[in-house]
Amino acid sequence: MVKLITFFILNLLLAFNVAIAQEKGLKIFNIDKGKEVLIKENKRLKIKMADGSRISGRLRIIDAETIMLNHKTVKLAEIVKLKRNPLLTSSLTKTVFYTAAGIVAFSGIITSVVTGNVAFSVILVPVFAPLVYGGIKPPNFYRNYKSYRKWEYEIVSLQE
Repeated sequence: MVKLITFFILNLLLAFNVAIAQEKGLKIFNIDKGKEVLIKENKRLKIKMADGSRISGRLRIIDAETIMLNHKTVKLAEIVKLKRNPLLTSSLTKTVFYTAAGIVAFSGIITSVVTGNVAFSVILVPVFAPLVYGGIKPPNFYRNYKSYRKWEYEIVSLQE
C-alpha cells in the first residue's frame, strides 16, 4: 500500500513539474514584412557569425542574450545569418549524392571494362567529383534569416 501511495505521489509531482516547466525558443522576426518564425530549443541550426566563422549544432538557450551551439556560446547580436539544419534532410541529401556518385563510378568502370576504352572513365570524373563533394558538404535548401535584411532574433518562453 505504501508503494502504491508513493507511486501516485511521484507521478503527481512529475505531472506538476511538466505542467509548470517552460520551454524556450528562438523567435526570428521581421517587422517590415510582418513575418515571424519560432525555433524550439534542441533543434539543429547553422549560423554565421559577424567575424565570418560558422557554427552548426543543436540550439541550447543560456539566457536572454546568449545561445549555445556545439559547446560554443554565441551572443544574439553576433549572428549575421541563421538557418535550420534538420538531421533527416542532411542525411537524405548525403545519401542521394553518395548513391549518385556510386552509380556514376560503377557505370564508368563497367563501360571501361566492356568496351576496353578507358577514356570514357576519364570523361566521367567531372561528373563524379561534384557528386562526392555534394555528399561531403550537402546543400541546405532551408531559408536564411540574415540580420542585414532586417531579421531580428529574440529568446522567448513558449506557452502551450
